[in-house]
Amino acid sequence: MEEWFVVKTKPRQEQRAVENLENQGFAAYCPVMLHKRKQPGRRESCKLGALFPGYIFLLDESHVGGVRWDKVRSTRGVTGFIRFGTMYARVSDELVEGFRDNEKVGSVEELFKAGQPVVFTEGAYKNLPAVYLSSRGEDRCMVLLSILNSQREVEARLLDITA
Repeated sequence: MEEWFVVKTKPRQEQRAVENLENQGFAAYCPVMLHKRKQPGRRESCKLGALFPGYIFLLDESHVGGVRWDKVRSTRGVTGFIRFGTMYARVSDELVEGFRDNEKVGSVEELFKAGQPVVFTEGAYKNLPAVYLSSRGEDRCMVLLSILNSQREVEARLLDITA
């Protein structure tokens, strides 16, 4: 059974740390999720971000010659390993795979399929039916809306539609 080390990163540099570790031949992973934010006086927005801000997972390769501690600690974006006394924090491979499976379920591609009927739940088109066309970034999409005997492609927020 494989295990993963828990690595501390610099603030908001999780993806940078993962990329730099992977460029050096390490297996690194940062679970992500869709964060919803609502600021007073503004509309709600979605942004993809780290599930555990400031932390990533690094595969324990002790069976392949060991982890090169100095290379990991000197990687851009990495602060160091999480330790409890002399013991390095580790998590099981099953836990990491669970995070990966949840990301796949929560992705936009899994949420709506091209050609799927959707309904607006918010905004000017509230309660109107539409057809999902494609994703337009992290929190927007294109839908086909039928209004006044014509069809229009409309860009919409993912938060404003439901299946």
